[in-house]
Amino acid sequence: LRRIGNKAFRFVCVHSKPDSTALCHGLTIRESELEPLVYETIVKQAQAVLGTALSGTSQQELLFARQDEYSRQVRAIQEQKRALFERLVLGEISERDYKEQKSVFDQEITRIQQLHKAVTTQLAQVQMDEQRKNARNQLAQKVVDTGKLSAELVDALIERVYAYPGNQVEIVWKMRDFALEASEF
Repeated sequence: LRRIGNKAFRFVCVHSKPDSTALCHGLTIRESELEPLVYETIVKQAQAVLGTALSGTSQQELLFARQDEYSRQVRAIQEQKRALFERLVLGEISERDYKEQKSVFDQEITRIQQLHKAVTTQLAQVQMDEQRKNARNQLAQKVVDTGKLSAELVDALIERVYAYPGNQVEIVWKMRDFALEASEF
């Protein structure tokens, strides 16, 4: 739809003007009608976003705890390796026994370090997701607080608006997180 007018603007489907069989032939919607419809949709989405704004802090805390536990386990095994070496030096165990037991400790340390690395990667992803959610929530709060449609909100949230007969609108969102799936709210 193309915006036309001087004082009272309206949107008109200029492509279907020559084609009387087109579904949107003659479709016109006044800007004063479209803005409230679009804003109402944005506010509903913002309220849904704010309603689902559950903190990922508990997940972060769990991952931090796992990270700490893995670090503690590595230190404990390293202490066991040190004690094993002392036993070798004191002649309490043979070199062959030392190598066998040390190999077991080394394998366990490698396994735990891989788990630690995986948790660290997962934690970084959770933190990035949390930052993205916080930005989305701040924008949603701004939508609710603003009380009207503004160019800033439209530019931040909307890629395109489709208008259909019967005052039906479809919004193509720029910010995919803002258009929550029904299962999320």
